[in-house]
Amino acid sequence: MNRLLAVGLIVGAVCMVLAFWGVPLEAFFEAVGHLHPGWLGAMAVVFLAQEGLRAVRQLVLLGPRGDHLSLTDSLSVIFISFFFINLFPSRLGEVVRPLILTRQYELPLGVGLGMVVAERVIDLVAALAMLAAVLLWIDTPAELAIGGGSIALAELGRILGVTLVLPALLGTAALVFFGEPVLALVGRIHAWLCRVLPSATGLLDRALALAGSFVEGFSGLRRPGRLLAIIGLSALIWIDATCMYLLLAYGFGIEAMVGFGESMGVMVVTMFGSLLPSPPGMAGVQEAFGRAGLALYGVRGPGLDAIALAFAVIVHWWQIVLQASIAIGFMKRSGLSVVGLARGAKDFKVTDAKGG
Repeated sequence: MNRLLAVGLIVGAVCMVLAFWGVPLEAFFEAVGHLHPGWLGAMAVVFLAQEGLRAVRQLVLLGPRGDHLSLTDSLSVIFISFFFINLFPSRLGEVVRPLILTRQYELPLGVGLGMVVAERVIDLVAALAMLAAVLLWIDTPAELAIGGGSIALAELGRILGVTLVLPALLGTAALVFFGEPVLALVGRIHAWLCRVLPSATGLLDRALALAGSFVEGFSGLRRPGRLLAIIGLSALIWIDATCMYLLLAYGFGIEAMVGFGESMGVMVVTMFGSLLPSPPGMAGVQEAFGRAGLALYGVRGPGLDAIALAFAVIVHWWQIVLQASIAIGFMKRSGLSVVGLARGAKDFKVTDAKGG
């Protein structure tokens, strides 16, 4: 983790310099000062709606395993887990969600892990689909300029599709359609190994329990009705998120350049930036890619660079402030502590798995 933190801090520092490059601090603060607080309130409402949709999707993904969780419970898990994703470098906080589901709601650890992986695959596919939509239907330059260089957006999409999305989809499909037969085969091998190596029976039992519950975490994708609900909820989540960017465009008076489609393009660019190794809170990375995304649609040059930077900073950190403040409230309600969960995530082991 220390190495990841060091790499993330370097990447974040470089990106933060690029984000602020050429923008005097006075111009930046002046741009921020022009934003009426009412737009922040409107963004907060849209943000809360997005988290509510995430909480519902989580319950659908969990299926019968999540029947004893209320919507408030699911919201609590969402807010706290994303708080730790922002707290830890390189999205290491992802392990906190299955940990909470195990400790607070007695779900097998593997179920939470499988559900989180399935959710991330869905969001990766959504990001690629949104990039394709933006390139096809919105007047978007072919290249993203950042740090004195440029990245071909279509090529970026192709690379991500081949290296991340396609393997993730194939792996998910394998777990959905063939996970249970493979587990049955593994179970027979497990029984044979337990006879041959009786001293390792406990470890083998825990490993098999974790593997079984991990496969179960993908069960929400096996039922057509649930799968359609998950796809519909995912679409609403990203439409909602796009609306936050659109509201801020109105707040800064650049709605003529950044409409709904362009807002989606800016959001997708920042999402791809978050795939880089990053420091806590993705500081610097979101700002650099947010400003670069806005530059695609003409929000650049004298008088506009400061607005683009202010936009990127606010759309990033306002969500983090909202996320953290609500998460802390939920943690007090649940009796959880930052130190306890951080220690649990650091000591994350197979031995924490529960059968079920």
